[in-house]
Amino acid sequence: MVKHFSTLRGADPSDILKLFDEQTIRELAMKAGLPSDADLVKFGEGVRHAAEAFREAGRPPSGEVEIAKLHSLAECVSAGGPEAEKAATELAEGLHKLSQDTGRRLRMRSEQRSVPTPTAATIEDPNTRQKAATQLARLLSFGGRRSGRTFKPYLCVPKPKRGRPQDIASLYLVAGLWGAYWEATARRPPLTAHHAEPGPFVRLVRACLERLGAANVDAVEAAKRYGKFWKRPGLSSMLS
Repeated sequence: MVKHFSTLRGADPSDILKLFDEQTIRELAMKAGLPSDADLVKFGEGVRHAAEAFREAGRPPSGEVEIAKLHSLAECVSAGGPEAEKAATELAEGLHKLSQDTGRRLRMRSEQRSVPTPTAATIEDPNTRQKAATQLARLLSFGGRRSGRTFKPYLCVPKPKRGRPQDIASLYLVAGLWGAYWEATARRPPLTAHHAEPGPFVRLVRACLERLGAANVDAVEAAKRYGKFWKRPGLSSMLS
């Protein structure tokens, strides 16, 4: 399964405002080496938009979240126990609200295996509930791997877009911060990106990554990737 930033899930705009308050924006402006006449209001807005874009790009696709939740509930119902009744209610509700993509994926898997597709009705019916839940869990996964006593199934999730989510998210962040710098100063930020001498813009990127809980992301490499993108024919002349 594709790995995503665990810190990005469930984020909301109010959290971004707390992480990047006015004092933080002033500190980031100093790290970025903004001139004294820079528009810090525009800079702050740009930084927050970049942070939101980073978080949004780092979230798993909605279909993956839906399938993972349905599979977890189905396994709980199939196993029985004190939590099965509550899980069955949630599972039936989830099947009632099933997205088109997940519904299509589930029907396709049912046709491949020549078995009926479990429905909310079969989960709600105590006589068919456990069998339907077991069948649903099997349809939503294929194989898996065992680690000690734990078995982790491979879920039938949508194919991710090209590129690792971490790379895509960091590209959005750098692009957003580039725009924030431009809006605040009407100048291009220096994209000097060396580990020994990262430069002010890379220090800005690194500081934002740390505040977003992604200090493991290499700010230098992220800036380099964006620099290569920006040098593509036609792009570098757009703001000349």
